[in-house]
Amino acid sequence: MEESARAVLTDCRERGPRVARGRAALRQRCGMIARQSALQPAAVLIWLAVSVCLAPADPSDWGHDTLVGTASDSLSITKLVTDADTNGDIYVGVLARDTGGLDTVYVWRSTNAGASWSLAYRIPADTLTGPIRDYELRVGCDAGGTWIYDFLVFGDSNASGGLWLLRHRAPMLPGTWTKIAPGGDTILRLAADRNIEDPQHLFVAWETQGGLINLMSSNDSGQTWGNLRTAFANCERPALCAGGDGCVYVAANVRDSSCVAVARYSANLTNPTPVIARLDSSSDRRVWSPSIAADRDTPESLQTAVVLYSHRDTAGRITPHFGWSRTAGLTWSSAVWPATNQVRTTWDARFACVRQSYDDDLIRAIVTMHEPSRNWDTLVYAFTRPDAPSAWEGRAVRNENRASDVVGAKVGFSTACMGGYVAYVKYGANQTFFDGYNFVGKAESPPPADWPMPTAAVIRGGNVNVKLHMNRAGQVRIAAFDCAGRMAARLFNGSLSSGAHQLSLPLRVPAGCILLRVETPGHVGTAKLVVTR
Repeated sequence: MEESARAVLTDCRERGPRVARGRAALRQRCGMIARQSALQPAAVLIWLAVSVCLAPADPSDWGHDTLVGTASDSLSITKLVTDADTNGDIYVGVLARDTGGLDTVYVWRSTNAGASWSLAYRIPADTLTGPIRDYELRVGCDAGGTWIYDFLVFGDSNASGGLWLLRHRAPMLPGTWTKIAPGGDTILRLAADRNIEDPQHLFVAWETQGGLINLMSSNDSGQTWGNLRTAFANCERPALCAGGDGCVYVAANVRDSSCVAVARYSANLTNPTPVIARLDSSSDRRVWSPSIAADRDTPESLQTAVVLYSHRDTAGRITPHFGWSRTAGLTWSSAVWPATNQVRTTWDARFACVRQSYDDDLIRAIVTMHEPSRNWDTLVYAFTRPDAPSAWEGRAVRNENRASDVVGAKVGFSTACMGGYVAYVKYGANQTFFDGYNFVGKAESPPPADWPMPTAAVIRGGNVNVKLHMNRAGQVRIAAFDCAGRMAARLFNGSLSSGAHQLSLPLRVPAGCILLRVETPGHVGTAKLVVTR
């Protein structure tokens, strides 16, 4: 006997697959339905458990943050980085400094959406290279598979110092070392990114002691580097991102902190002349530590870029501000970052971070809110879309393990999580934590009228037939998760045109309760189902 069930998929906003609370009730409900299903003939049956939207996260709790790893107690973490592979694997790295100069980079990897982590590799400094001044991690790919790119600044003034790239196939060491720039004793900080074009390009920017912000690019997976450009003089703390259509953006704050400087290069740095802009210029304000993101897959003429940075006013309040451009950097607007829906009104905003991932159109951001009078810090998470960059949705949440006021949290996206994630360092400890499950908007609301809503899922036999009506073309991802939030199967990842679609997808999962998740640009629909065999 063959049964079918229909479930309306409801809007869940920017939300991950795991529900931290109410899991016991869900298991009980699934168990009841499974027992009912057991009375049916021994065929492959998939029953509808219940059609609901995932409950919004409690603003005072993220659920269960996952310990990524712990650096040696003799070291002090000074930098946190993260990136994700196109297959969903997530990498988190830290630079741990040693007073004797023997610094170490630790990189951990998760292959199951952040549920568990293992140490992938370490990169130690030695007496020849000198201390590791700065570190960045990017994950790329070519026809041969995944590449891991570790960018390091070694501080020694001899031939071993300078800006180096360690490139290796994930997650194996040893790899191949390439020297990008000499002068390890004069390079202070770096930033790096890659684009999603074919061939894939890598970009790196670095700050010198003299206040120059230099850039270079590579189009052969980091084997050779060229197109040396100097974007700014008398600037510091560079941020870098790759947009679409060959655009490259770099931002830095002027050394007197009077404004943020932004440059946009074209043609993957082969064009030496950038478009230059300055944001938030004022003699009575101070701005610093910008972060920048850009739309990765739109033409230059339509491209959106966003800069997020800390801003101190004359009263001493430190608030996050942002600038945005919808003309690839030709014109800019700036304002107070609107994602400030937290209880406190006195801000001490630090470590602004904004990012657009390689395979998702949302621009995500996180700011650490230092809370010196309390035993916890606040991480303010928000996201926007390239077609409306001044409109942000987010929530200030108190994390379980007080975020460090020394190391900034980072935000990212993984197809395994099918949503945004955050990594942060625990206050007063060398522990790094991960959370990628309970990010929601400020308020639950119906999807906009032009959202390509998935309307129903019809289950028959061993296949899941997902019916969608797309009001506009867009990327669609469909996956199945178990009740613990672990991904059981990736069912679909591709673009669909506007109009009606029916996808027949094999659902080869063990018997039990599953969560069917359908993600379209900026929105997610779910249905809870039970599989019996």
